[in-house]
Amino acid sequence: AASPWGRFSIIAAGPLFNFILAFILALIIVSNAGIDKPVVKSVVEGYPAQEAGLMPGDVVQKLDGKTITFYRDITLYLYMHPGKTMDVTVQRQEENGVRNLTFTLVPKMNQEYKQYMIGIQGGIRDNPQNLLETLQYALYEVRFNITSVLSSLAYLVSGRASLNEFVGPVGIVGMIGETVKESKSYGIRVLLLNLANLMLLFSANLGIMNLLPIPALDGGRLLFILPEALFRRPLNRKIEGYIHLAGFALLMLFMVFVLFNDIRRLF
Repeated sequence: AASPWGRFSIIAAGPLFNFILAFILALIIVSNAGIDKPVVKSVVEGYPAQEAGLMPGDVVQKLDGKTITFYRDITLYLYMHPGKTMDVTVQRQEENGVRNLTFTLVPKMNQEYKQYMIGIQGGIRDNPQNLLETLQYALYEVRFNITSVLSSLAYLVSGRASLNEFVGPVGIVGMIGETVKESKSYGIRVLLLNLANLMLLFSANLGIMNLLPIPALDGGRLLFILPEALFRRPLNRKIEGYIHLAGFALLMLFMVFVLFNDIRRLF
C-alpha cells in the first residue's frame, strides 16, 4: 500500500545496510591493521619490473591509467588482465624531489604459480595519520571489495571463469573455518581482524548481488518500481508476480546447484 518511492526506499535499504556494515568493518580493519600502500618492497630478478628499471621504494600510482590505492589493486589488475602489456606509473623519491615515471611492462608467466607476474613484491603497511584518512581509506576498502565482486562477475560473464567456482553457504562456512584455523596461532587480534576482512567481503558481495536486476532479488523489484515511480502508472501486479515467481524458482534451482558444488568440494 506504500507509495512507489516508499517501496523503493524500503527495498533499497537492504543492500544499503550491507554496504554500511561493510564500511563499519572497514573502519575496524584500517584502524587496527593499517593500509597496504602500493609501495614496491623489492623487485624479482629476471622479471619485467627489474628489466624496465623499477626500484624498491617506488610507489605505484597507476596501471594503464587506473588509479592504484592498495597493493591489492595491482594483484587484482594482473589477475583480471593476464599477460596484457601495461603502462605502470610510479612515484620515485630522488635527491631533487619526487618524480613520476612511466614504464611499459609485459607480464611474465610464473610456472610455479601458473600466473602472470611483473616481478614486484609489496607488504609495506602504514597506519592512517588521522581520523579523516581512516575514514577515507575505509571507503577505499569498501570500493575495492565492490570492484572485486564486479570484476569477478565480468570474469564469469566473459566465460573466463566457471559456474563451478561459485561458493554457497556450505563453502562460506568452510572458508570461515579455514580462516579460524590459519589465524588462531597468531592470537585473538589477528583472528578477529581476518574474520572482519572476510565479513567485509561477504557484505559487499551480498549488497552487489542483491542489486542485480534479476526477478525476485531486490534489484529486480527496484526495476519494476522505478517506471511506476517515474510515470505514475502501476504495472500489472499479476504479471509482475509471475515474473518474480519464475525468477525465484530459477534462483532456488541455482542455489541447489551451488549447494551440490559445495558438498562435492568437501569430498
